[in-house]
Amino acid sequence: MKCIKQLAAGLAGLGLWSTMVFAVPGDPNYEFVKSESPTVLRIDVADVRYDFNGSATIPFTLNNSRAHVWLVVYTKDQKTTGGNGGPTSPIAPQGALWRKPGLPNMVAVVDKGQFEVGSHTVTWDGKDWQGNRVPQGNYSLYLVGLNDLDDTNIIGPGGGSGNGYGRVSVDANYPRKGQYTLSIQGGAGIMRYQIGAQNWLQDPVLKTAAPVYELFPNLGLSYATDSEDPNIGYLASVYAGGVAKFRWKDGSAAEPVREFGPEGTGLRPAADITSNAPKFQSIRERDGKLYITHGDWGQDPPQSELIILDKMTGKTLGTLDLSEWFNVEGVNKEGNLVAGSNGPAVLHLDEQGIWLGNGGWGTGADAQGPDGGADFGLFMKVGYDGNPIWINNNGDGFGDSISPPTADALGMAPQQQGVQTIWGVPVSSTDAAAGFSAIAEIGPDNDSFGAIIGPDGAGIMHVRLTKAGNQSPWQTGNLISQDGSAYDGFYFVTGSSNPSTQQIRDKVPTAIALGFVPFDIAKAVIGSDVSTAVEELETAVTPRKFSLKDATPNPFNPSTTIEFEIAQATYARLEIYNTTGQKVKTLVDQTLASGSYRTVWDALDEQGKQVSTGTYLYTLTTQEFRETKRFTFLK
Repeated sequence: MKCIKQLAAGLAGLGLWSTMVFAVPGDPNYEFVKSESPTVLRIDVADVRYDFNGSATIPFTLNNSRAHVWLVVYTKDQKTTGGNGGPTSPIAPQGALWRKPGLPNMVAVVDKGQFEVGSHTVTWDGKDWQGNRVPQGNYSLYLVGLNDLDDTNIIGPGGGSGNGYGRVSVDANYPRKGQYTLSIQGGAGIMRYQIGAQNWLQDPVLKTAAPVYELFPNLGLSYATDSEDPNIGYLASVYAGGVAKFRWKDGSAAEPVREFGPEGTGLRPAADITSNAPKFQSIRERDGKLYITHGDWGQDPPQSELIILDKMTGKTLGTLDLSEWFNVEGVNKEGNLVAGSNGPAVLHLDEQGIWLGNGGWGTGADAQGPDGGADFGLFMKVGYDGNPIWINNNGDGFGDSISPPTADALGMAPQQQGVQTIWGVPVSSTDAAAGFSAIAEIGPDNDSFGAIIGPDGAGIMHVRLTKAGNQSPWQTGNLISQDGSAYDGFYFVTGSSNPSTQQIRDKVPTAIALGFVPFDIAKAVIGSDVSTAVEELETAVTPRKFSLKDATPNPFNPSTTIEFEIAQATYARLEIYNTTGQKVKTLVDQTLASGSYRTVWDALDEQGKQVSTGTYLYTLTTQEFRETKRFTFLK
């Protein structure tokens, strides 16, 4: 069982889409005032014991930035059966989500409002998204924070050209270096920038573009950086062209990698890859392979697939047929029932699988353009074996496409918010955001700068910003960086709604700019089986200063006790390190009230393995205090 497509071709035949007029979020009159290094929001939250009587109180701390906070709860140890489920609507009576068995499922998403920097609490009433009380047990708890109040931080130029196909490509494989690559179609070329390296409002000077399109004149829509060599790049084109490989020579020059392709030019022509119309919208590289989306919405029969090439030679290694999900039926301008491809157009990769989106075409069954009548809103994550992990179908308000005739027949509001970009945090990441993704939506009913999607495909929240310029429907480049670096946050393209190349040259970089707002996801466990890692001691006197006591016994085997004092309510961490500076174990990671505390270390690391004999360091850290002491474990 893969998925049930939720199409309404018959209902769509009652009428046709009118000519699309894109609604764009943001304020067209907004004047940018900030261009500086990113401010990284960090949310601290600890495990919470909850007996499921009444509501649970969850302490947390916002560091460095205020934020709008959402409480998100997922299953953890509970068995999930898979199949259709999640939020329902008239167009999705069985639920808009499809999930494979065993995948943790979204339980609840609660908007908790705005909070300033500092320590706070939120509550959860123990109910799911339908209002039903959940069974006792342990659940994964996430706090998602976004600063949607302060001014957008302009990180750099965001691209653009007269035909609307300038794109921002952030180097997916090098987020810690804070680099992003700007690919501008129409002859401008490719530029690479360091995030936060200059104030773009005071020094709005573009770099000289590497003239990659002089090497490959018919390419340019999608760019990817090699995962092993940051000086290697790949290009793919939505029309003609093909797939090319080049090497950066310096910051403003490039040369073909001539081992790639059949003719020693660094190019594999489109006609050599597929006999159908070569609409290669996105390209990504992983594990020595290039993955290219190929959605031929104007072909009969239509094709929806991933093409996989060897990254060294460009030879075809295989294809992944996606027609089961992306081929649709609909009504064209002449009122005829036609088949079409609605993608895939955009993708992102991790070791688990491939995030895919339809690219914002919304109705792709009409080969003549975006006026056809199919109802199709779908983005998904699929394994490398071709089996879906999760699917977000029409009906949950995220990436939906519901035509006016269908909406009228079902008593719903029409929507067209196809997914223009999708970017995921790898499931192998040690960050709390592992498995989450960001999408950019596009269409006549779009009022947000994108959305955050959970690890099971569930829509978590829309990004609605008050202090940002327009987001062009074709200039979307949303992503979340969550790897613990100085560049973590939410990135998006903002500026004029659809500026020309000349406007961009005259008004660099705010005609189209790469914007940044602080964003973070923190994770903990909430439930009836959570054991608290720290014990508060009963004392007659409240501590007047912070202190870290000597561990007893020392040396020790099998365990030792550590006591410490907290002078005022604060977020505290007690961590174990080896003598080379590597963290071995976190014993305390939570907000604590003023008082005396005790915790025990059993000589086990984060993986539950006993450590080697030797000396270790234990460090207590708060906003006001930091102290480190030593102890020795003997076997």
